[in-house]
Amino acid sequence: MKLETGHFFAAEDVHAIFDLPYTTGPANLVELLPRIHDEDRILITQTFEHASRHKVGCRYVYRVDNRRGGYKMVQSVGRFRNNEIFGVVYEFVEPLRIVGGRRQFAPALTVSGRGQNASPRGSIAPARCRNPWSPNGSA
Repeated sequence: MKLETGHFFAAEDVHAIFDLPYTTGPANLVELLPRIHDEDRILITQTFEHASRHKVGCRYVYRVDNRRGGYKMVQSVGRFRNNEIFGVVYEFVEPLRIVGGRRQFAPALTVSGRGQNASPRGSIAPARCRNPWSPNGSA
């Protein structure tokens, strides 16, 4: 953000986070700011003001409208340099949780050391599986 003009330049990915059309010029703050949660918008403006006044960096986490009736979490980290604040914007992605089920099938393992499907050491071995380390290729 250039402090003299108030122009906010952003990469294509930042526009995507805010669900805005990409432009090579300054981002449309009139469209961008309403997508930030009301409570967080005030903190962001105070943070920018503090960073520019004291010439320091800033970091804040805020909520952005996800356009599906909720909010997504976004973090911005900025630094003051040459009368502008530059930085990065991260979108927090919720961890993907995969839950698997278990279905029982007919037993395919034998435990006995004497059965035809047993391994040479008598431990559990898959049924009807050839043992490549066995001299005769049997299980």
